[in-house]
Amino acid sequence: QIFHTYLQEWGMNGGKPTKLIVLDCGIGDHFAFKSILSKLKERHQDKELILAVCYPHVFQGEGLKLISIADAKNMLGPRYDDSNLYKKL
Repeated sequence: QIFHTYLQEWGMNGGKPTKLIVLDCGIGDHFAFKSILSKLKERHQDKELILAVCYPHVFQGEGLKLISIADAKNMLGPRYDDSNLYKKL
């Protein structure tokens, strides 16, 4: 499963490479992240952005693939904590 996740990130699954962003945080943080979303899309034009979110309604109409936090935990396994912004701070 971990290897499959790496293949997806690298675009070896027949599609674009992916950039998974995990927003395991409050609704205010979701709106704060949304304020930088256009710059993030511009920076990662070559990748499919996937957001793992708690509040999917915040990103409706953005044209992004949204997944649950549980799906992100399953995809990333032990690497899940590496995606937590607050742990990095």
